[in-house]
Amino acid sequence: RGLKVHKNSLILELVYIQLLLNNNKIEEAKELYSILAVKDIKESLKDGLQGRIFLLEANFIQAIPKLESLYKSHKNEQNSFYLAAAYVGNNEKNKAVNLLNDFLAENPDNIRVKARLAGFYLEKEDGKDKAIEYYNDVVKTESKNVIVNNNLAWLHLEKGNNDLAFKYAKAAFDIAPQVPNVLDTYSQVLLNKGDNKAALKYSSEASELTKGKDIDIRLNYIEALIANEHFSKAKSLLDSIVTTTEVQKAKKSRLLLKL
Repeated sequence: RGLKVHKNSLILELVYIQLLLNNNKIEEAKELYSILAVKDIKESLKDGLQGRIFLLEANFIQAIPKLESLYKSHKNEQNSFYLAAAYVGNNEKNKAVNLLNDFLAENPDNIRVKARLAGFYLEKEDGKDKAIEYYNDVVKTESKNVIVNNNLAWLHLEKGNNDLAFKYAKAAFDIAPQVPNVLDTYSQVLLNKGDNKAALKYSSEASELTKGKDIDIRLNYIEALIANEHFSKAKSLLDSIVTTTEVQKAKKSRLLLKL
């Protein structure tokens, strides 16, 4: 409405294009950018706007130099995320990690960057300790963050830290008891603690919520069935599962040996 009254307001146009980009209105943003591109504004800002358009279009190769220009000019959290996303999209995840680590070195208390880095390290076999370190910092500030609590629970479960795994799994469960991944993690922690009956209850709920389409959750449900000696049902479900990853294939083989 403001632009209808103040048709040539550069400030309103800049605000509006940011809103369009934030709401994935690509075509409208491109149309407005064509107007802004010929106006007297900083080149780095123009690069940033065009880079974000390229990013939304998944045109990562063209997005990267534009977003690098923006980041060099304005080194803030949000611009680091835009550039990191472009690197990841272009299969340059190491560059994304290095970028965020460099930003964190200059802004050591930035919780959102620590959370993003922890997510990257979570995916690396040799990055689990670093992920725990960053998540520990995040959870001190965001104790009700479901993803952070759930991921901490899983990381500690993998490392055999059962008490810590239970602490964070229970925290995530108390906040979001209807989220399948939370139920799945909680059931795995309970199974590891020897509470087979409760583990089966929650793994069954997780499997039902995903309608059996999440293979990892389904395999964990079968594991709970076997722990509770429901061998016939476990075998029937296991025979029907089609695994796609090496981790899933290995788990299916281990479960078959238990039947």
